[in-house]
Order: sequence, then structure tokens, then C-alpha cells
Amino acid sequence: MSTVNCSNPGVSTDQQLTEKKSPFMFGLASTVNRQKQLLFSEYRSDVVFRVGNAEELIHAHKLILTIASKVFYAQFNGSYAESNQDSCEIPVKIEDIKPAAFREVLRYIYCEEISLTAANILGIYYASQKYELTGLSDVCEKFINTSVVEINVLEVFDANQQYGFSNVNDRCLQIIQDNPIQCFESKDFLKVSEKTLHLIAGMQEINCDRDQLCEAIDKWCKANESTAFFEPKIKNMKCRKLYSFSEFQYQSTADTRLCLNVQKPFHLYGLGVIVGINSLILATKPISEEWVSITVTVEPYHVTATKKVALREDLFVQDIVFKKLKIYPSCTINVTITGSNTISKFFCFNDFKPIDTLGNVYLSVTSQECKSGSSSNINNEVLVPDNNALTLSRRIARQNANVQKFTFGSVEPPKKANCVAYLLYNVEKKIDILNTLNGQFFEAYKKTASKNLLNPESDPL
Repeated sequence: MSTVNCSNPGVSTDQQLTEKKSPFMFGLASTVNRQKQLLFSEYRSDVVFRVGNAEELIHAHKLILTIASKVFYAQFNGSYAESNQDSCEIPVKIEDIKPAAFREVLRYIYCEEISLTAANILGIYYASQKYELTGLSDVCEKFINTSVVEINVLEVFDANQQYGFSNVNDRCLQIIQDNPIQCFESKDFLKVSEKTLHLIAGMQEINCDRDQLCEAIDKWCKANESTAFFEPKIKNMKCRKLYSFSEFQYQSTADTRLCLNVQKPFHLYGLGVIVGINSLILATKPISEEWVSITVTVEPYHVTATKKVALREDLFVQDIVFKKLKIYPSCTINVTITGSNTISKFFCFNDFKPIDTLGNVYLSVTSQECKSGSSSNINNEVLVPDNNALTLSRRIARQNANVQKFTFGSVEPPKKANCVAYLLYNVEKKIDILNTLNGQFFEAYKKTASKNLLNPESDPL
């Protein structure tokens, strides 16, 4: 039986629906899907927003807005002007939110859907704070903590200088600190504002050296034709050091080939290369005028880093830093040190013997050719040690005692030479006491070796 329309008794409701096509789909089972049909619809809309600089008009429905946000409820039911005027005839102005971001906010209110990107996240996050949409704020914060990564961090970090969210700054700085070289290579780096670059330059802990940071700043200044002054405040690297200790002597070549085999991936940021010589024609040149070139290649990542450094009258370790690499089995590191013809011998370790923990990562190091899955080539292995601090301290003490046994007498040169003092790495689990003790021990070890560095009487070869 058809329903009779009171305004026109001769025409049934079914006939009227046939004559005027409905804008909706009927029979949808989900409340969200039914409500989604009202999103941006002019049907029964009782409020219009004029949004952004473009003053884009966006239709909405007060009932849906006011049950979602107490800010909207107060705006349309309290003492605000909007509660006493026709919001369709006089649109509500929103000047601090872009139209695209406001549309996404309405989408979340109407149907709990949201499309977040690096470009819109901060505008939506700001709107969620303004209208006290706690659920939307939680969604935005999850995106910030999980989806802001190296490829988009500079875009988000730079945009946040407009909003000033401290948690966003902290997250972005953490990513930049961890892998700055990849960030410096990004096309977004040259687009950041002067304020953003000052924040990067002012970090005291960052996984690059001062030269790399200064080069990045110079590149930005040239690209932006800027004469601004930036003062790098870098003091330390944020990653950890896996030290190596072994007997040492002088070699006519300083070529190192290490293979890292791991059962669980870890991150490698670079390595410390120990530099020292014990024979110079000092009458020709002062030692301060002698230079060596250090070249590091990491395979299969095809990463190459080269640095030219001036020699000193003692042993020193030169950090060679590159963008963060996730090390899988297996990885080969090649290090070559070359100098002028006046340099006859280079300081080298006999082997790479790591003393530290990589948390729950199992690492083996060999100077032979890499053979994935083979244990026959493993020379030195780092396993998860006892976490007891006393055990770790005793372990260092035993190693310290072994240093006293190092001799500088005449010995046969080793087949393989190693000039790597430590690896720069990070894993999730950290045991800082061992890392600290190894750092102190290595400095004492280096001081002992330096006493014999330029003393011809102690030349082991």
C-alpha cells in the first residue's frame, strides 16, 4: 500500500520519489556509511564555513558537529555570535586552518575516516587540538611517531615551526640526529627555513662530524643565497662505539678487509680508523704538513667515503661517518690508508677483536672472504654477555692486564692488517657501563701505543 502525501493527496510518496531523484542510497546497514552521505552535502545543512585564505565554502550539519566536539557545541549554543545568527546566510570564518585539512577533520567527525600525509598532518593535528577532538589527536600522534621518517622528516620539521608543537620537534630532531647525512642529501634540506637550519646546527649530539655539518650548511647557504651565520654546536655522536683491541705493529700497507656476519640486523653509521706512522723523512717536511687519505667502502650497499686528514705526532682515531646502514648478513668493509712517498709504515692492529655487546645481536667478524652462513671463517664473536656489571668490569680488567703484555720487539708481519679501532653502531638494547669502560680503556691503550709511535728504537719492524 502506498503512502499518501498530505500536501498533494493525489500523488503517493513513491511517485514523488520517482519524480525527484534522491541524493542518498537507502538500505545501508552501517550507521557510518549512512552518515558519510551527509559529508559536505548541502542537504539539510545548517552551517557553512568560509575556510582559509581561499575562503572556500564548506557545508556541514550542526547536530553532527556538536555531538562530536564541545568546542563546536559551545560555538553554536553558547554566547558566541554563531549561536544567534543564520550560519548559512553568514558563513563561519576559519582563517587558521587550510580547506583541505578542515575537510579531513569533517571526514573524521562524520565517518571516522582520515587520510594523513606529511603535507597535511600538522594542519589536521592543529585542528584536532583546537576543536578538542581527542581521538583525532591520538591518530595524528601515532602517525607522527611511526610514519615521520628520514624521507619526510624535514618537510614536517620545517612546517612545524609555524605551529610550534614541542613533541613534533622532539620527534623530528630525534630522526635527524640519528641519520643526518641522509637528511642532508634530501632535496627538502635546501628548502628548509633559516629557523629550521639554526635548530639543526644547534644540536649537540648528531651522527655526523663537524665537517659534514658545515658542508651541509654551506650548501644550504649557496642554494638560498643566504649570508646568515650558523654556529654548529656539535659535541658528540649519538651512536655507540664497538671497540676493538689486539696486538699491533707497523705495516708498509694499511689495507683492511672485514666481514660482518649477523644473525639479527643492527645499524652501522661509520667507523673509527686509527692513524699513526713511525717513519717520516722529517727533514723534508714537518709532520704537520703530511697528509693521508682514508677510503672506506661498504658492500653490498655501494657506499664510499673518503677523507683527507693531517698527521699528528701521536696516534689518533679519525671517524669516517656515512648515512645509517641496516646491516644484514653479510657485509664487507674495506678500508685503505694512503700517504705520500715519505711515509714508510702505518700503524695497524693484527686483527679486529671486538669487546662489547650489541644487545641481542650476534656479530661475528672475520678478515677472510665473506661466506654467508659459514662458521669456519669466524675469528672473533660477540655474544650477549652476562648483564652483571661486576662481570663486565672484570672482563675489562682482564683485557687491561693483557695490554701490559704487548711488546714492541721484532715480530713477523701479519698476513692481514686492521686499522679499524671501532664501529659506530646502534641497537635497541644498550648496556652503557661496558661501552663507557671500553672507551676509557681504549684511551689508555692508545696512550701506551703513542709512546712508541715515533721512537725508532721501538720500531717493531
